Amino acid sequence: MYNSEINKQPWLHSAVTDSVFILSPPFIALFLVILFPRQFQASSAMPILYWLVLVVFIDVAHVYSTLYRTYFNPHGLKKPGLLLTIPLLCYVAGVLLHSMDALVFWRVLAYLAVFHFIRQQYGFMRLYSRKEKSGYYAMLIDKIAIYTATIYPIVYWHIEGNRQFNWFIENDFFMLPANGWLLNAGNVLYFTIILMYVVKEIL
Repeated sequence: MYNSEINKQPWLHSAVTDSVFILSPPFIALFLVILFPRQFQASSAMPILYWLVLVVFIDVAHVYSTLYRTYFNPHGLKKPGLLLTIPLLCYVAGVLLHSMDALVFWRVLAYLAVFHFIRQQYGFMRLYSRKEKSGYYAMLIDKIAIYTATIYPIVYWHIEGNRQFNWFIENDFFMLPANGWLLNAGNVLYFTIILMYVVKEIL
């Protein structure tokens, strides 16, 4: 018997809000790249105004919003140890890294940012599947698929050997020599895992 409550999509806010602000931005970004390939291929740096609007005002906005769950939250401030200690330790670690080597500092930040975005997508998957009654293997396939979909593009950019790929500054990511054998093996593994996920969804 069909149960509408079990099969109802568990939106985080609503269908419209989630679709506009969470689900559509990656597709809009890809659509813009397809429409204007020359501008993106020829650009070695983002103009400061674009960076301010797209990165500081939009991308980093979710970081600012955590203030309302931490420092602006009376309940969170009842035990302020972590809220005071962690930022201080991060600042000290950052100063030490930068004093030793500025490139190492930016490189660590770049890979931490990538790790953050990978975990963010895993978090979205867990939130949207929170009401599913999946078995162990179905959940395992979901986990492997989301990590594959987020980690493999980074691996690909590292070993493809012909990418203009920087995050904060030039050369903040390791660029490895092109490796065709490793690339082909990675592609086979990637599409095998994605196919496994699609089959699981169909079943």
